[in-house]
Amino acid sequence: MKNEAPYLREWIEFYKLVGVERFYLYNNESTDNTVELLQPYIRSGEVVLEHCPTSMRQVNRAYNHCLEYYGSESEWMAFIDIDEFLFPTNEENLKTILDDYLEYPGLLVNWCCFGSSGHQTKPKGLTIENYTHRANSSFAKSRVFKSIVKPIFVQACITPHNFLYIGRKLKPVTENKIAFTQIGPKDNQNLTSSWGKIRINHYIIRSREEFIAKRGRGDALFNFARYTGDFFERHDRNAVEEDLTIQRFLPQLKQKLQNKLQNI
Repeated sequence: MKNEAPYLREWIEFYKLVGVERFYLYNNESTDNTVELLQPYIRSGEVVLEHCPTSMRQVNRAYNHCLEYYGSESEWMAFIDIDEFLFPTNEENLKTILDDYLEYPGLLVNWCCFGSSGHQTKPKGLTIENYTHRANSSFAKSRVFKSIVKPIFVQACITPHNFLYIGRKLKPVTENKIAFTQIGPKDNQNLTSSWGKIRINHYIIRSREEFIAKRGRGDALFNFARYTGDFFERHDRNAVEEDLTIQRFLPQLKQKLQNKLQNI
């Protein structure tokens, strides 16, 4: 992550609401108040902050570092970005979902891609409150997944989306328990998208103003420019105008954030 301070509290408090107990964050030389903002979480033991210099920018290196040094501390690890909100579609806690996948080494969770919802400038309020318009399930990026893995069964991170598991018989599965075996050019996509049990709301662009700021600071973990050309237009998908699935967590989240600010 790089200069993500405006979004960090919402992201952390949201994940705490859905059952995440510890965060391993990789900071790529942020120049905003990211480190200061994280101090209460670091003191409480909820956040472990690693500094990720330019020489370690590739995301695979960061993920493999996390697996090597911290994998033994967790039964499950999700490898998620700051613009991704992983949550159970109907249940209240991720653990309830994961308990149904104990026999598998990994669970693959599809993106649900949100557009700008018509915002040109950064609106007041929270990401999950302001961005409600998303792409259809037929959008190609909806087939992209991220991984929740059992570190004990992982040999290495292959891509930011997929992992190499120990032993030929160990395969990660989709939420429908379909084994995924593809290793190659499309090793980050399922044949179809599925959000019936668990999903990742992916707010990759937010408003145009926020996207321009994101493009300006560059990608924290990749050594190439990702957000050039017509990237915004290609990802500004708003076909489904009111997807409020995540907003059942909004009242609790707002209360948690208010309490956090009062205690700082």
